[in-house]
Amino acid sequence: MKTQKFLLCCLLGLVAAGANAERSNIAVGVGVGTTGIDAGVTYPVMDNLNVRGVISGFNYSKDFENSDLKYDGKLKLFNVGVLADYYPMAGNEDGNWFANNFKITAGLVYNGTKVNVDAKPNSYAEYTINNTTYTTNDVENLNGKIKWKNKVAPYIGVGLGNAAAKKGFSVSGDLGVMYLGKPKGSLHASCSATLSAIPGACDTLQSNVKAQEDKLNDYADKAKFWPVVRVMVNYSF
Repeated sequence: MKTQKFLLCCLLGLVAAGANAERSNIAVGVGVGTTGIDAGVTYPVMDNLNVRGVISGFNYSKDFENSDLKYDGKLKLFNVGVLADYYPMAGNEDGNWFANNFKITAGLVYNGTKVNVDAKPNSYAEYTINNTTYTTNDVENLNGKIKWKNKVAPYIGVGLGNAAAKKGFSVSGDLGVMYLGKPKGSLHASCSATLSAIPGACDTLQSNVKAQEDKLNDYADKAKFWPVVRVMVNYSF
């Protein structure tokens, strides 16, 4: 929470700095990409260096299957980033558009993204948990979530466009990657009164759920990096 507040303060600071600036334009923009719906503010601190704040979010639902267990997955994207855009060829005297608009970007992003998962019974009202079959009369609910290790994720990328180069509308784009770290999934099941009445049955269920949780973590382990492809429409004042 402290990190999120800090990055939000940086974002508000960019707006305040631009409002008081005399030599430079401040730009605001909206966009869309693999981070969801984006809103940003850009402030030029040097002729070849901009500081940019971006806040992104989106919700998306998709079913998936892992080790004979089907899930209803709900992805909740939320990121707040403070980025530096460096234009290594800015001021090109030949008026080359690519040279003046090519940027290298690096920064830090607060990562609030998570996935909520709810297990779904099959058409026979059964769950297969760690190769063991349970009915909906045995298990009242089976759900969990996946979160990532890095609450502050480093970002590096390249792009085209300088939102604050001149007054008016412009289009910019980003191509990069965030390192989110190792994802960690958790699953929780509630034993029904029927299952709890059988000695040891509820303990066995919880052991099977823990084994199924390990399988979910193996499935999610490949998602350490988050690709960023983003297009934004900006307006500079």
